[in-house]
Amino acid sequence: MDSSHFEDITSSNRKRKAPDSIMVTCKRTKFMAKYYQQIFSMLDSVIFYIAKHPKTATLYLKMVKTCKYFFFKNPIIIIDCLYTRYGKWGVNEKPLSLTKYNCKYWITDNIIASASEFVDKNIFSPIIPKLYQCDVKYLSLLDQIISFNDLSLLISSAEFINFVLVIDILYTICGKWIFNEKLLDLIKYNCKYWITDEVQDTCKNIFSPIIPKLYQCDAKRLSLSYQIISFNDLSLLISSAEKIHLNNVIVKNCDSVIPLEDIVAIAVNAKKMFVHQLQITSKTMKELTKLSHFLKLDDLNLQNLCEVFDIDAFYSYMKKNQHTKFSIGFDPLISDAFKNRLEAIVDEILETNEFDYRPPEINFTGLDSQKRGKLLRIFYSH
Repeated sequence: MDSSHFEDITSSNRKRKAPDSIMVTCKRTKFMAKYYQQIFSMLDSVIFYIAKHPKTATLYLKMVKTCKYFFFKNPIIIIDCLYTRYGKWGVNEKPLSLTKYNCKYWITDNIIASASEFVDKNIFSPIIPKLYQCDVKYLSLLDQIISFNDLSLLISSAEFINFVLVIDILYTICGKWIFNEKLLDLIKYNCKYWITDEVQDTCKNIFSPIIPKLYQCDAKRLSLSYQIISFNDLSLLISSAEKIHLNNVIVKNCDSVIPLEDIVAIAVNAKKMFVHQLQITSKTMKELTKLSHFLKLDDLNLQNLCEVFDIDAFYSYMKKNQHTKFSIGFDPLISDAFKNRLEAIVDEILETNEFDYRPPEINFTGLDSQKRGKLLRIFYSH
């Protein structure tokens, strides 16, 4: 090894002075003050590998104390507790500029970081490339904006976690929650989740275990399929949603099934709704028209309706409707008498020359294809 190289490093380090880290500089200078050529009993390649791949922080410290070669080949600063104070990173009650020194950091126990006093809330991005390893057991993050990849490096070893994870789009594939195209075990981490944009779920009864983990749900788009979900759980998810897709969803309150009108009642910000095979009662349409925000819906698509749906109440409201685009479809098993009533409504719409309301799309098995085609043209042109 070239000892003159280390002497040059030592000389250059003596010239550097940092008022906020005098103690760190002094210790580094003292550590590098003397160097002796080493002759190891093992091959240089083996020693080099050991230097580059320490298994634990304790082992690395022992190696460095034994021989400075290991530090020069792989300079790592071991930090047990990393925290922020007054807008700066700190260690052992002293400020530490993590980006200043040409070395890596190995954090072993705690990270307690708040970005409340930082102008840039993404305080981890500059230091993530400087992390050699993070083995912390306690992780506390407040007022942070952090990427999922950066968080993954910090959180994997943590046993106690104190933070709220903000998720923009959360969805399921094959019964697993996915965030940022990666599997996310929502139960594993001791933290809360804040969903901001979208929730998509097609797996049965998967929400119940994670509802207690939700800090807040501001999702603008909510898509649920083949779910059995409690009314209370749905209330947490649907209140902020503007686009709602409910396909074969059973909403329960204790043992009773909640009808569509009660679901729409809590969807106060809804603009577009697609509903397939939800609980309908004879009072559904009349109850819906009593909701002030129902009158402001842009689109309502109701599919697989049964005969219990009050088509006359719908027809009466439809002829006054100036705003909402209605699209309704019926179960193939409806009776011939009900089909005749539907066709009479379709015929009246087709015979109308000028509309002072928004004509709906109505679809049912047995409707003549030419009538359906004409009705669709009217529907899309208004």
